[in-house]
Amino acid sequence: MLDGLQCPECDLRSVSVCFTPHHANEYRSWLICASCDFRSRTHNRTRTSRPAIDPAVLLAKRNGRVRNNAIFKPQP
Repeated sequence: MLDGLQCPECDLRSVSVCFTPHHANEYRSWLICASCDFRSRTHNRTRTSRPAIDPAVLLAKRNGRVRNNAIFKPQP
């Protein structure tokens, strides 16, 4: 379970975990509390079971949708 973890500072079950890539084959896990200022980071040496989404891929998909739905089309 990666949401609703107990916070070590405020004791509420409001800590969530997210994964971010750092270097090749190295990921960081961030623990963030929604109720207080608690933040913590861990380093993972193996790939997570939940891969991070590449921002470039998301941007390319969004740009494609914007171009397809644009009122004014670019000149060839």
